[in-house]
Amino acid sequence: MNILFISYIYPRKSNMRRGMFVHQRVKYIMRKGNNVEVITTKGREDSDFEVMDGIKIHRVSAADSIFSGILFIKNALKKIIDIGRTENIDFILQEFVGVSTVFIGLLAKIKRKRFVLITQATKWELQFNNPVNRLFIKLAFALPEKIICCSNGAKHIISNVCNPRKMYVVNNGLDDEQLVPAKTSAKFREELGIKKGQIMILTVSNLMPKKGIDVILQAIPNVIKKHGNLKYFIVGEGNTEADREKLEELAGRLGIREYVRFEGKKIMSDLANYYNACDIFVVMSRDIGGEVESFGIVYIEASFFGKPVIGGISGGTADAVENGKTGYLIDSGDSKKIEETILALIHDRKLREKLGKAGKKRVLNGFLWKQSAEKLLKILNMN
Repeated sequence: MNILFISYIYPRKSNMRRGMFVHQRVKYIMRKGNNVEVITTKGREDSDFEVMDGIKIHRVSAADSIFSGILFIKNALKKIIDIGRTENIDFILQEFVGVSTVFIGLLAKIKRKRFVLITQATKWELQFNNPVNRLFIKLAFALPEKIICCSNGAKHIISNVCNPRKMYVVNNGLDDEQLVPAKTSAKFREELGIKKGQIMILTVSNLMPKKGIDVILQAIPNVIKKHGNLKYFIVGEGNTEADREKLEELAGRLGIREYVRFEGKKIMSDLANYYNACDIFVVMSRDIGGEVESFGIVYIEASFFGKPVIGGISGGTADAVENGKTGYLIDSGDSKKIEETILALIHDRKLREKLGKAGKKRVLNGFLWKQSAEKLLKILNMN
């Protein structure tokens, strides 16, 4: 099939991790024998056209321009028409719903091209803050022939504005080719200064409030009282420097600064080292300010390395963590339960191994990008 894939967010030279999951989806769709081209935005260091992993990428508007949204719509429509003149397009796929979805969907109907929408159901996509936006969102969901949701939680979020007969769930996946540790667990733990027998708790996350890192920090003092031989590593950065500063200040006020390490942003191979070295993985996802967790790929990544996972109940986390089998899902407001769960895993190595083993098996059996691509293509080929 010839597929034209459109996404406002895609990896750029200045930030290769932003939208990397979109590129991974496209890469594995292509590997299934399909011709895929991408239309997206560009940063100052990017060219108008490039090839990444064999994928043709057309960058049609500057992502940092104040008129980026309008320019993206205008230039993306023009590029679709241009490509359509020389190539037969079987499907137009768009990742993320927005105003552009309406115009692209209308063009697809005019050109009689099959149009499918993929949504993460994020607050960024679903802006219902005024009647005009609500109208555009409803139109955006009405135009595609199929709507692919990244989780059952995402499907539930859009169920009141979308025809349920058009909705399908295809979970985001994991790229096992990229998530490869560069060092052994023992070597990396030694480099981190973790002593023999010391428990390493890990969070990999954006430092935004919906990830609930403040909730985890607040649980750590009581955990330390019963088991002080631990280190808590937080890998990731915030949208602003203030996000990290607030969490560092909280750790200081709680008197646990010596137990907590803020590691900042890491490349994929480094992330693999952290996952591989930790004993327990935790992110306390929560609904806050209209933000929910659309899926939670970090849970899947931790499970891939055979680690027990503690997650917060929010949006699509129930797809990523099988409660009681690969880890535990907890209400982020239940601080006592969070403490008890962390302590239970600290004190029971066999339980950690059991949950981790089940999680790894689950990921390998259905949460790799190549499997996600297969599911998506099967849905596309359905009449």
